[in-house]
Amino acid sequence: MVTCTATAQYDTHHGELWAGYIGTIRVAEKWSVWQDYHGVPEAFAVARYGVVWKPTAHWQAVGGFGWVWTSTSFTSELVRGEYRPWGQVLGQTRLGERWAGQLRFRYDARFRQRLGDGVVLDDHGFNHRLRLMARVRRDLRTMANGDVLHLNLMDELLYNTGREVRDGVDQNRLYLLMGFTHKRYTLLGGYHVRMIPQTAGGMRYNHGITLWLLHTIDVRHRFKRPDEEKPPPLPHGG
Repeated sequence: MVTCTATAQYDTHHGELWAGYIGTIRVAEKWSVWQDYHGVPEAFAVARYGVVWKPTAHWQAVGGFGWVWTSTSFTSELVRGEYRPWGQVLGQTRLGERWAGQLRFRYDARFRQRLGDGVVLDDHGFNHRLRLMARVRRDLRTMANGDVLHLNLMDELLYNTGREVRDGVDQNRLYLLMGFTHKRYTLLGGYHVRMIPQTAGGMRYNHGITLWLLHTIDVRHRFKRPDEEKPPPLPHGG
């Protein structure tokens, strides 16, 4: 990790690497299973699962459960555990021939281990976190085989509320990512910055490289009943 102090008082800048995998397994026309895994060394690791309901091509809702491990103010090791029921609603639409937009609201119910005097305690506190993310995508080039090269700009605001936390912004995340989509795979890579307000004042800026893989697996054919299969065509003259 690279750390330096900026000229503005209390503001600090740090470097990090964010790797992630986001996968969905489509089991029915409107239903999928969600799984995603994220890791930032010396910051956090996330394993999250859920069920996706997608009634139309433009809207989807997801609900599930996650496990999170984070570092603390007294150690860079991921020693603080968290249980996280979560849910989200996502809408997306085309904004033109080459443009697309997406808006996502996510709710995190955070059961986090409490902290003592330089130690992580066994009991858990609870708070809510509300997250709103906007995304704009610009298709740069579409290949002859259907592969697409695209540019993505994302902005996510995370807000804490609850009796055990001070209400306010948890952090703001900005991403500028190049993307390449091939059939059911999308690779995203580029720059992000996480702007985290500090309790003592000032801001912590975590600049980093993002590398995410998005993957969809379609297993609907495995769940079809024999009577749902299309009958074979009649022979000529039949």
